[in-house]
Amino acid sequence: MTGADRRRRSLLLGGLGAAGVLGLGVAVSPRAGRQGGAQGPFALDAASGALLREAELAGTGTVMQSFSFDNTNRWIIAAQIRDRARGDLRLSRLSLDGGLDAEMMLRGFGHGGQIGVVPDGTGSHVWVESSPADEDGTAWGTRVARVRFADGGEVDADSGEVEEFDLVPGARRVTCAVDPRQRRLAVRFQVGGEQRFRVYDLEAVAAGGNRPVHDVPAPRPHVTRANPKPYAQGFALYDRYLYTLEGSPYGVADSVAPTGNTWVTCTDLSVPGGRVLASRQLTDGAQLPHREPEGMAVLLPGPADSHRPRLAFGLASIRDGSTRLASIYYKEAR
Repeated sequence: MTGADRRRRSLLLGGLGAAGVLGLGVAVSPRAGRQGGAQGPFALDAASGALLREAELAGTGTVMQSFSFDNTNRWIIAAQIRDRARGDLRLSRLSLDGGLDAEMMLRGFGHGGQIGVVPDGTGSHVWVESSPADEDGTAWGTRVARVRFADGGEVDADSGEVEEFDLVPGARRVTCAVDPRQRRLAVRFQVGGEQRFRVYDLEAVAAGGNRPVHDVPAPRPHVTRANPKPYAQGFALYDRYLYTLEGSPYGVADSVAPTGNTWVTCTDLSVPGGRVLASRQLTDGAQLPHREPEGMAVLLPGPADSHRPRLAFGLASIRDGSTRLASIYYKEAR
């Protein structure tokens, strides 16, 4: 199979509707689920820890859009927009203590709303949105793609180095994340004005499979009169639990320092249609100027670590009016 053939592999769903995959039902009321005591595997009510505080990425002219972890090689890979209209992204690779290690460019991919990373020997594959469509001057992905991270690399979307997968034909605003434990791919997308999530076996997708394991509507956001359309930010998948992040930077909608309007929501995917178990407001990094929630990922403990798995969430800040910095906080597993 040539590189071009691999990139253009199209994984069609054969007419399965967005709400009818595997016979999954409609969503349970999110408001009812939020009253339960269960929160999933991570202690959302416990104090957060800080992994990074205002680290510099390869480019400081735009905020971090999302990030993920290479849990084998112990790296953070973060995405930033280089050109909003074309969908050009800059990827930065950092050590877990924030040291900038490498960078690369992706041209014509999308907005970078969430990425996934899968270790591959001493390197990494990045899962990212692709084949962007323009919406009011911003490029948003319509498919997902896999590309190997290469220090100093500059990869065009139509390159043979890119493998592309059309998992939800006709979808808009497609982006993805990877469960590092179960090796599954979560895809967020919009069809007919509705935002949904599908989960796939990662190896099956890479081999040409296309049957989702779960298909659920996105959990209901925290709508207020001042914030009628909350910003959907990053998301993470861990075992049967989907964690979603929402919120705005300070000064936008109802986000006011020092509390902001950042929320994390846990949805149990084992229940047909999904069941929201808990939703908690996050006030970490209250002192950060701008303070915009950006990206989620799960950090697994390394061989020498004593900590449990961590649900990490990013916060972008702006210093001196122009320098964009990245912070990452986390909630630890019970």
